[in-house]
Amino acid sequence: MKKLIIAILITFSINALGEEPEIEKVDQAIQHLMKSAPRREIMRNRIWRAELASLIVQTSKEYPQIDPFLLTMIIYCESSFFPGSVGKLGEEGLGQVTKQNQRTLKCNMDTPAGQLDCMARQLIRCFEICPTPYGALTRYGTKNRAKGENPCKFPKGSSVDNKIKYRLRIYNKIKSL
Repeated sequence: MKKLIIAILITFSINALGEEPEIEKVDQAIQHLMKSAPRREIMRNRIWRAELASLIVQTSKEYPQIDPFLLTMIIYCESSFFPGSVGKLGEEGLGQVTKQNQRTLKCNMDTPAGQLDCMARQLIRCFEICPTPYGALTRYGTKNRAKGENPCKFPKGSSVDNKIKYRLRIYNKIKSL
């Protein structure tokens, strides 16, 4: 009985601060996406899922120009929520940040919080160059374009264009949950 009362008080105090509903929405988005994530076993751990949702919300509060659902979508697409993920070209972490960007941004990739911070700072740089979500995602997941090419757009119907549109559909879907 005492544990139940304590849990209710904690829930009430968190809701009074206005933080819990946003964390719950991000957690709900993660639950929705994990149904198709290749590494589902890590996300079955509710403690890790809740911690990740909390870290995503905390990061979006540190960088208010970044939507927590955009971070959630990128983490899902880049690493399937697995912080130890390493890409084919040596990208690391939840957001698959390249070694070059890690050095440029002076990232600490040792913890999920550090990975999210690095990812958010990289995304902010992308938004500075390309102010739309489509453009920022174009910059986030691709190398520098050739001179004279639009850095914020790919030819309509190209594989990268379709990939970015797919990511935007995921983003819009989880945002509306």
